[in-house]
Amino acid sequence: MIIDLTVRQRGTALGVVSYLIWGFSALYWVRTEPVSSLDVLAHRALWSAPVVLLILLWRGRLGSALAILRRPRSLGLMSASASVNALNWGIFLWAVTHERWACPFHSACTGLFARA
Repeated sequence: MIIDLTVRQRGTALGVVSYLIWGFSALYWVRTEPVSSLDVLAHRALWSAPVVLLILLWRGRLGSALAILRRPRSLGLMSASASVNALNWGIFLWAVTHERWACPFHSACTGLFARA
């Protein structure tokens, strides 16, 4: 069955699905509470590296990825981005496992109004 959606309808549907996935994922992360948030974060970082390596090999893009990493500015920007992402993910895991998690919609609204 093929559903013909406009770009706006497709974007709205994908947005709703992403919020549902993000919202329900907290139910999974709550179950990891016996494990430290730092351990979960470390496993994510550890297992992401070989998965990305395999994807780059499969797609034939390992050479271009390594070329990007040889540029100091790119490496610095990617390191800064990875650090901020790790901090964000760590705070999320801590908040979920310590029952201080808020709906992503509330977080987005807070960010929107705090910026104004």
